Amino acid sequence: MAGLVSDRAVLYVFKIEGGRAWYLLLRCAPDSVHAGAWETVLAEPRDGEGSARAAIRSLVEMTSLDPVSLWGLEHVETEYDAEVDAIRLMPCFVALVSGDVKLGNSHDASRWFSATEAGNAVRSGPKRESIEAMHHEIGQIVAAGAEPEARLRLV
Repeated sequence: MAGLVSDRAVLYVFKIEGGRAWYLLLRCAPDSVHAGAWETVLAEPRDGEGSARAAIRSLVEMTSLDPVSLWGLEHVETEYDAEVDAIRLMPCFVALVSGDVKLGNSHDASRWFSATEAGNAVRSGPKRESIEAMHHEIGQIVAAGAEPEARLRLV
């Protein structure tokens, strides 16, 4: 029977431009396992590193962006990993950023999407659900000049 593991975290990234929230997706490089797929920041915590800190570190490593604000999303992504017969539970975070994206080697393109476009660009249902939750709970609220629920704010 499959076990449960929580060894990764997911970070969704957005900016505000023209009074709207725009969501960053990264396209996997041609030599990667998921070549051509659009994805968000996936973090694997290092020894003693918490999920939120790992997400921020991965954001900087993959994009050179620093978060202006960080929230915890009340949503956990799941996936089944057949190689280890495990169900992976991944906490989700959301970062508001500013600046220009500078990609690392694992991605060959980046693009800012509307919430609908981002949901259509990703391949899995759990990621589409996360994008919808992020947009409704955080992105559109910040774009309107308001604050998401204070209990969600981490930075």
